[in-house]
Amino acid sequence: KSLFNKGLPSGTDAMGYIAQTAYLAENNRWIYAWREFGLGAPGYLSGLDFTLIPTTIILGDAVYAFKILTSLTFWLAGITMYTYVYHHTRKNNASILAAIIYMLNQWFYIQFTEGHLSIMFSYALVPLFFLTLDKAFKKPNPTNLIFLAFSLSILLVLFHPQITGICIFFGFIYLIIRLVGNVKQFTRVLLNSLIVTLPLFIGLTSIHLIPLILGVKPPYLTIYYRWPVSYTHLR
Repeated sequence: KSLFNKGLPSGTDAMGYIAQTAYLAENNRWIYAWREFGLGAPGYLSGLDFTLIPTTIILGDAVYAFKILTSLTFWLAGITMYTYVYHHTRKNNASILAAIIYMLNQWFYIQFTEGHLSIMFSYALVPLFFLTLDKAFKKPNPTNLIFLAFSLSILLVLFHPQITGICIFFGFIYLIIRLVGNVKQFTRVLLNSLIVTLPLFIGLTSIHLIPLILGVKPPYLTIYYRWPVSYTHLR
């Protein structure tokens, strides 16, 4: 019902996404390095820039685009978790149950009611990150290592910073478990991963890494970050 009726969706933070999307969708502003935060600040492309803004341009309405992608994010979370669990168990019922639990997670639902689309989008892709990490260490062939590089790049470039921190934390725990299990195999796989994955990862994330190395930081990476004044802009 809330998907097709008129008006803004629930969650006051949704207005920030909608206002920014409506602004960036005009005149290809979404590909600019200079964003409209406050009086203007350097910014980067996010995962939502490749989904929310094109959808807005096609539909001509940022509100409908936000509602559609918010609904699709629920299904995306279920699909990714189903894929991850099925990879480990090869059992359909267990995978479906895991997907349902992941979709109906209370924390995930709170993000929906608050309108935190970027967190929802990142949460939905978390299982794919651990899937590529697990496949790369179990079978470190070039294909799996390339997928791992893409996964790490998405983690750094497109994920919400909070979800990125959570994934890095549990990723280190996963690596420690692998290290304790078999030191020799872990070392071999890690070296192979670095040879193939690291150069590709650096190339894919250069849009973020080069400005950071040169000292240009977006506002959300500083201790003085506050909610951007520009989010109050509604056309």
